[in-house]
Amino acid sequence: MRTKTGIILAAGKGKRLDSQNTIKPLVHVGGKPLIDWNIGYMEEIGIKHIYIVIGCKGKLVKNYILSNDYNGIKFEFINNPNWENGILSSLLSLDRFIPNDSIFLSPCDTFFEKSPYRYFLKKDLKDNGIVSLISEYNNHANNSGANLIIKEANHGKIFPSKLSDGYDGISTGIYYFNNKMLSKSIQFAKKNKEISNFFELINYLSNKKLLKLRYFENCEWFDINTPSVRIRTEMFLRKNSVSINVDSKNKLMEKPFNTFTTKKEVKTDIFVRTGCLNNIDQFDLIPESHSQSPHFIIMDENIETLFGDNIFRKIKSSGYNIKKIVLPPGEKTKSLYYYSVLTEKIISEGIDEKTILISLGGGITNNITGFLASTLYRGIYLIHIPTTLMAQSDAAIGIKQAVDGDKGKNLIGSYFEPMKIIVDPSVLLNSNIKWLRDGLAECIKHAIAQSPEFYKYFIDYKGNIKDLEFLDFVVKRNIELKTKLMKDDPKEKREALVLQYGHTVGHAVEYLSGYKLGHGESVAIGMVAAAQISETLGICDKELVNSHRRVLKKYKLPFTIPANIKIDDILIALRYNKRYLYDDVQFVLLNAIGSLWDYKGDYSIPCNNNIIKESLKSCYD
Repeated sequence: MRTKTGIILAAGKGKRLDSQNTIKPLVHVGGKPLIDWNIGYMEEIGIKHIYIVIGCKGKLVKNYILSNDYNGIKFEFINNPNWENGILSSLLSLDRFIPNDSIFLSPCDTFFEKSPYRYFLKKDLKDNGIVSLISEYNNHANNSGANLIIKEANHGKIFPSKLSDGYDGISTGIYYFNNKMLSKSIQFAKKNKEISNFFELINYLSNKKLLKLRYFENCEWFDINTPSVRIRTEMFLRKNSVSINVDSKNKLMEKPFNTFTTKKEVKTDIFVRTGCLNNIDQFDLIPESHSQSPHFIIMDENIETLFGDNIFRKIKSSGYNIKKIVLPPGEKTKSLYYYSVLTEKIISEGIDEKTILISLGGGITNNITGFLASTLYRGIYLIHIPTTLMAQSDAAIGIKQAVDGDKGKNLIGSYFEPMKIIVDPSVLLNSNIKWLRDGLAECIKHAIAQSPEFYKYFIDYKGNIKDLEFLDFVVKRNIELKTKLMKDDPKEKREALVLQYGHTVGHAVEYLSGYKLGHGESVAIGMVAAAQISETLGICDKELVNSHRRVLKKYKLPFTIPANIKIDDILIALRYNKRYLYDDVQFVLLNAIGSLWDYKGDYSIPCNNNIIKESLKSCYD
């Protein structure tokens, strides 16, 4: 192919696609950034010179590309200061930089099963015009994520179409500009005041008979502009990866040379004392056997401002060698990136085998601190001081420690026991009412799934949820219910699977909302979804579903799936749940309030997509 020049438009930020809110060009799909895929497609056809239009956080994109080897490709970076104005502004920023050669132009956020440039024909490259690559209408086209839908009429003229109107294809955003045509197109846009966006420019070129459409089919592709499309792409890559059929019949069943078993029994003391954080210096926090070691207390900026710095100073004044680490607030800190940063910081400061990490904060801080403690020196010591209702009733009460992967929550983690958990319900009076309700969702989960009496307490309670007596009772009762399960089934393989009730759909909804929904809010929706599945399967009657909605409505928690989150996207996201096995999603289901349903002692119930889809239809307004 004689064309040696390409342009990749990488100026926009795009919608949030992962837990870190990474800018779109650097979002990973299939193990590498989107922009890498699109550079690779051009590299396949011999492109030697690529212009990258950058804008939002352009230095990050530029530094990433320059730090990698692309087999001698020459890169030039064009800054678009007006990137927020869309694709047309990126084209206009190219004026004065573009040579008069033939050029391929591509967005940075598409993924193709095969290189898209192979679909251009030799005659396309000889015409003195512009060729747009169009995905021909097929069943996949509806799921590509692309939104520039094309209907062709009047001798090649094109116009946008709605799916309900029928259409001929979907634009991939990839164009071939023959000699000087890109420069001419830019001049058309600059001189014509009626052209205010990229599609109007394409329509203008079509009316001038300068644009041709090149259709292709039999190639899966995705325009990755939402979390759901990103997951769809990942599932396509997973499905089409090389698999090996293992023939186990002819394997030799050798006896092992030796075996060993271990039994680890660690006691965790939980203290629940109202007002104890005000006198933390008088509390037996750090055992005497650890008093000479270096310790760390980890909190976020919000907790530091509220009371964290004061607690740190009181502990330090007791004579302990303790240092404070302060994190930015929010889910983004519960990540491998911050885990790596904290690991290096703590090791460089100095630790020993008696070092204790103390988490002071909500579930995010508890989780990442716990994961650090479980992995530093293959396990040091951990104390949780949870400060939110979610943490006091759930996140800190247990042995599960984790950070998020960029495709979902808690994908990387460990089972690790804290030595102590210190709970002060009075700190909850500082909580924002939204997050107090969010934490109540986990408590209501235990009531619905474990205790009819606790459920009745929630239904009958008439007071304010910021009443300290109410909070003290809820926290203590929830801890009792959870620890009872953990004693006999710490890794949640049997009865303790009840702790996962509502989390299967809940995690998917939380991720697809871009984390706009809190964890508890998402679990609330997930519980109703689970109850609907029970009803669909005939495990329970409609009253169980209504019981869920009744208590969630009373405490102003959501119980319907937001309209912008589609069923098909939830089904795809569910496949990243660890309970996805053998093409079915495993659910924890109830047959009544406080009664976990099982089949011959198995509490993990496989549900196929038809059952899930039918049930989720009832979870929308």
